Amino acid sequence: MLFKIIVTNFLIHRQSGYTQVGTAGIQVPLTSPQANNLNIDSLLTSTLSTNPLFNLGSSLNITNFSNEEPNSDDEMEYVISSDSDDCGSDLEEEFDDDSFDWPLSDENAENGDDDDVSPDTEEFQNDVKQSLVQWVVECNIPRCHVNNLLKRLHNDAKLTFLPIDSRTLLSSRRGKIQLIDMPPGKYQHFDIAAALLNILSAMAEHGKELPDVLYILINIDGIPLSKSSLSDFWPILIKVLGWDEIVVGGIYHGAKKPADINQYLARFRDDILRLRATGLEFRGKKVEVVLTAICCDTPATTFVMSIATHNAYYGCRKCTTRGTWVGNIITSSSQAKTAGRVTYSELDAPLRTDESFRTRAQLKHHNKDGKKSIMEELLQDVIGDVVLDYMHLVCIGFRKKELKEWVFGKFDHLRFSVQTSREISAFLIGIGVYIPSDFPRTPRSLLELPRWKATEMRLDLLYICPVAYKPHLNEERYNHMMLLHVAVKILVNRDMCQIYAPYAEFLLRLYVTNSGKLYCAKFVTFNVHSLIHLANDVRKHGCLDDFSSFPFENKLQKMKNLLRRSGRPLQQIVRRLEEIDNANRKKEEILVGYSSSNIAGQYKLDDIHYTGPILPQFAGAEQYKVLRFKKYVLSTSLGNNCVFLDNENDVFVIDNFIKHHERVHVIGRRFMKKEICIPIPYHLLL
Repeated sequence: MLFKIIVTNFLIHRQSGYTQVGTAGIQVPLTSPQANNLNIDSLLTSTLSTNPLFNLGSSLNITNFSNEEPNSDDEMEYVISSDSDDCGSDLEEEFDDDSFDWPLSDENAENGDDDDVSPDTEEFQNDVKQSLVQWVVECNIPRCHVNNLLKRLHNDAKLTFLPIDSRTLLSSRRGKIQLIDMPPGKYQHFDIAAALLNILSAMAEHGKELPDVLYILINIDGIPLSKSSLSDFWPILIKVLGWDEIVVGGIYHGAKKPADINQYLARFRDDILRLRATGLEFRGKKVEVVLTAICCDTPATTFVMSIATHNAYYGCRKCTTRGTWVGNIITSSSQAKTAGRVTYSELDAPLRTDESFRTRAQLKHHNKDGKKSIMEELLQDVIGDVVLDYMHLVCIGFRKKELKEWVFGKFDHLRFSVQTSREISAFLIGIGVYIPSDFPRTPRSLLELPRWKATEMRLDLLYICPVAYKPHLNEERYNHMMLLHVAVKILVNRDMCQIYAPYAEFLLRLYVTNSGKLYCAKFVTFNVHSLIHLANDVRKHGCLDDFSSFPFENKLQKMKNLLRRSGRPLQQIVRRLEEIDNANRKKEEILVGYSSSNIAGQYKLDDIHYTGPILPQFAGAEQYKVLRFKKYVLSTSLGNNCVFLDNENDVFVIDNFIKHHERVHVIGRRFMKKEICIPIPYHLLL
C-alpha cells in the first residue's frame, strides 16, 4: 500500500524553501501552553490511503507549541493536533469500520493468560502440527529439510505424535498425477468453483459482508522456468476484485506455448460459463460470478484473442488505424542494411467496437487462419474487456524505452553526457534512504537501467522523475516528460481517475503527438500509440492499479520459486499448490485482508525507547519508534517518518509514538515554509 500523499524526505533536501530534517539535539518545550495531543486516529484518517494522489478532505488542527511568534528564520516547529474521534472516509473501504477509536491489543490477551497446555493434550498436538505446516508453506522450506526436522522432533524430542514424512504433515496428494495431453506439452486443470468458495469462506471469517457478485480478472502469461532450457509454464490466473488472493485456474507446461488456444482454454471456458449460469451457493446465499476483464501483456493478448501482433499494420487493439513502416539505414562493415518498424501516428482513427470485432469488419486485424478464440464467448465487450496493462505498456514498455534513449541513445541532442548520467545516478542512489518501505525497491544507478524492474520504473515515473531529471533536461523535454507523469498519476488514483480521465486523455494525446517531433517518427510504436486509449479502460474498469499485472507477476514468481528441481515441474507445482491450499483451509484465520472482528490487532507498536521527545502530560508513558500495519509502516527513521497532513498540506515529520491510557499519540514537527515544485495545472488537482 502506498501513502496517499507520500512526500519523501529527498524533496525536502532538493527544493528551495525547505530545510534538512534532523532530530538530534532538538527538544520539545516543557512549558508549552495548552499542548493538545495528536492521536493515531486523526493521523491515520488524514495521511494514509491506497491512493498516490492528494485527496484533502480531513480537518486536523495544527497548533504551535511555543508562546513566542515563529521566527521567520525557523522553518520547522513541533506540532500536535487536537484530539479527535472523527472518522475519516479514506480508510473505510480498506478497513470496513466506522471509527479508528480503537484500544491497543493487550499483550496478555494476545499471548493468552491460561496455563501452559500439556503436551499430551490433543489441542497442543494440533497447534504444533499447524504451526509446522504454516512454517513449511509460508517459508517454502525444501521437503528434504522438513523430513530431517520431523525425524529429529519425533525421535530426539520425543514428539511422537508428529509424522516423520512431510507428505503426511502437509496432506500431500498420493499416487500419480494424471495430466492432460495438450500438444506440445501437458496441462493440469484446477477446480475454479472450489477456489472461489475458499475466498468467500475467507471473507466470512474476516467478518466482511458477502458480495452479491464476484467480479474476477483473468491473466494469462508465459514464464520460463530456467535460462538453460525452453521449459515454460502458461498458467491461467484469477483475481477477485477487492481481494488480495490470486488463484490458479489451470497450468500448461511445455517447450513451446500451446499449439491450439481453444484446446488450452476449453476447460476454463466451460467452468466460467457454468459459474455464470448457476453462480455459487455459499451458506444459503447465491453469489454471481462475472468475468470483468482480461489483463495480459501484448504478446499474450494476441495469442489469447487470436489477433494480429503488435508490430502488424493493423495491430492496434482499440482503433482501426493502419500502421506505417518507418525505415532507417544502418551502415555496418561497409554494407547498408535496411531496418525499421511499424509506427502508429494517427490519433483519430475510428474506435473498434464489440460488434465490429465479432463480425471481422477489419479482417487483417485477426489471424489469417480465421479461427476464432473461444475467449470471445466469455466477454460481454471484446474491446473494452481486454484491457491495456500499464505495467507492461508504460512502466517496462515505453518509459524504459525513453530512459534508454536518454542514457544509451544514438542521438547526441537527446543522450545524457557521461557526467550527467553520473550525477543523476548519484542522486538516485542517494535518495534511497528516504524512500518509504511501501516501495519494494529503492532506486538504482542509470548504468543498471536495462535491469530495472517494473516496480522501479513505476517509482521513477510517479514520484522521482519531476525532481531527479529537472536540472538535466531543457524546458521542452522536461515539460514533455511531465505530460506523462501527470497523466499516469491521475489514472492510478482511485478517487480522481474518473473525474479527471478526460484531462489525462488530453495530456496523453499531447504527449504522443509531441513524441514523434521530439524524438523521431520511428518512436511512435504500439506502446506509445496505445497511451491514447488508456483513459477509456480507466473509465470502464477503474484506476490503473485495479487491472494491472503487478499482482499476477508476483504470483508467477512465487509459483516458480516452489520448484526444487528441473524434473517433472508440472507435477511439482500441482502438489505444492495443493499443499498450500490444504494449509490455508486448516488455518484458523487466513491472513489476506483485515478482520473487522479483530480490530485491536490492526496496528502494533515496536522498538520501545526512552529518549523522547515527549510532552509533560505524557510523563511516564511508553515511547515507541515504530508503528506497524499489515501493509505499511510509520516510524521515526528516515523514509517512513515524513507524511502530509490533509488539512493544510502540512509536511509532518514524525519524532515519537506515545502510548498513553491505551491510546496512541504521535509527536512530530512540521515545516513552516513550503513551495510548489510541480507546475500548474498539476497543482490544481491536489
